[in-house]
Amino acid sequence: MHIDIVVPRIGEAISELRIVTWYKKAGDMVKKGEVLFEVDSDKAIVEVESFEDGTLIEILAPEDSAVMPQDVVARLAPAISQPQPINPPSPPATPFPGASPLAQ
Repeated sequence: MHIDIVVPRIGEAISELRIVTWYKKAGDMVKKGEVLFEVDSDKAIVEVESFEDGTLIEILAPEDSAVMPQDVVARLAPAISQPQPINPPSPPATPFPGASPLAQ
């Protein structure tokens, strides 16, 4: 399973954008909030951040590509959560009923 990285809507009248710079490459680990790439709207250059932790597995629109808002430009493999270790049950704190005390 993967997460699609899309070009955000920057303004009401903006129709075509251009990818300026990719800060990550395929295979890079990505943290939520890290800047992935920049887009140019002819009015401003906007940084686009990752909304998930994971690994960038594919870039579909390289630098200098013309893209539209909501276009999928890359794919992210979600971070795999590490399973928590299973702790063995602890021994009972008191002896079982009817057990004789241990000799010292």
